Amino acid sequence: MQRLTQAQMQVVRLARGESADGRQPVPTGPWQRVTLPIALDPPEVIAPGHGSYLVWLRLRAQPQHHGASALYVTRADSGEVFAMVGGQRLVDGHWQRSSRWNSPLLFVVPSDLLRVDAENEIVFALNTSMDSLRFGAVEIGPLAGSVLEHYQQRLFLAETLPRIATVLHLALAAFGLAVWWRRRAEKHYLMLALSMLASAAFMQPFYYYPPVPFVAFGLYWNATAAALAWVVTLNYLFARRLVCAPSGSPFERVLLVYATVSSLITLSLAWVDRVWMFDLYALTVFRLPALMALAVVAATLRLAWRVRTREAAAIAAALTIQCGLGVHDSLRLHGVLPVDDPILLPFSALIIMVAFGYTVLRRYVGSLSAAEASASELDRQLAERTRELEASHARLREIEREHALAEERQRLMREMHDGMGSALTGSLLLVERGRLDSHAVARVLRETIDEL
Repeated sequence: MQRLTQAQMQVVRLARGESADGRQPVPTGPWQRVTLPIALDPPEVIAPGHGSYLVWLRLRAQPQHHGASALYVTRADSGEVFAMVGGQRLVDGHWQRSSRWNSPLLFVVPSDLLRVDAENEIVFALNTSMDSLRFGAVEIGPLAGSVLEHYQQRLFLAETLPRIATVLHLALAAFGLAVWWRRRAEKHYLMLALSMLASAAFMQPFYYYPPVPFVAFGLYWNATAAALAWVVTLNYLFARRLVCAPSGSPFERVLLVYATVSSLITLSLAWVDRVWMFDLYALTVFRLPALMALAVVAATLRLAWRVRTREAAAIAAALTIQCGLGVHDSLRLHGVLPVDDPILLPFSALIIMVAFGYTVLRRYVGSLSAAEASASELDRQLAERTRELEASHARLREIEREHALAEERQRLMREMHDGMGSALTGSLLLVERGRLDSHAVARVLRETIDEL
């Protein structure tokens, strides 16, 4: 495998209405030596004024293998990209179905176009109308080798991962909407769903680049770019609703006004084709979201410090990481970092989603724990009430038993009074009057003893 970093560049301005299909002859004018990867900005460095142009890059490779080769370019911020080897045009068909600005390029070079152990000229033609040019390093090697592996790894980071993140975001958004629909008072689930939908919309251009007319294409691109302002805003609103902070704070109103105005401006730029629109687009899509993201991170950290909960800390940490990755991408966009570095903002979407999922999970587990604790407390109270009732029943039975004994004593006393008492009293009167002899007294006493 060879890594090609030295190249020659030439820019050809296209006339209005002229299109390039990669079949234009290679220019013969003076070539400028450049080192790949390249990041040219502003447009005057590439070609004076604004319009469409062809950027030609010429490289030389000396392969040392036989058979078909793979020509891999890490990234190219442009429209259609062609490669010519041995005078034959190669087309990377990947651009027809995916994003061009973030995806890697792979050209298959037939074995008969390359001479082994000899210098071969490789020419790239980049048809672009962008205000800057980003073109990564070039690798060439056997088709079934490390070059193809590097391409597949980069393709996973550039496209597959954002696709997976989008699906997960949509699933979490559906969950949040379903919960909020049944429990309207819990607004943080609504904020969660809207934030996930905005993140899913923002990630669309990472893997989908529709072949549509300018206005529809610009509307699609600007709509997905405007979603970033809503991602920043809704993330903060979710954090506040999560900790039950009062709504309607001044900073909330500022964020909502910013997101609305920024979206309207960004969408309106889809119908404008002027040089100054790029500065306004950069202001509303890149610079203002970066400033608002910093303000949101600061406000969320302050909120997390005030409430001191794990959920708020997780959201604050995720937003801080997202802001850091955004700074990395901004530095890469402005050429401070190598343009070969992958864009990391989709990773932050996954981190935000994990943080949101963690907070929802903690809420769910907390609700289950509270329900279990409530059920346990109810069981304890029920057992205590049961014991009290059993004790009351025991006391009641004891009282009833004592009452029955008292009544039985009273009945016995009445019977003794009415029976033996009367007999003894009558006998005593008869004895006192001398009407009973000793045998009669003995008989009365014997009957009384028998009755007793």
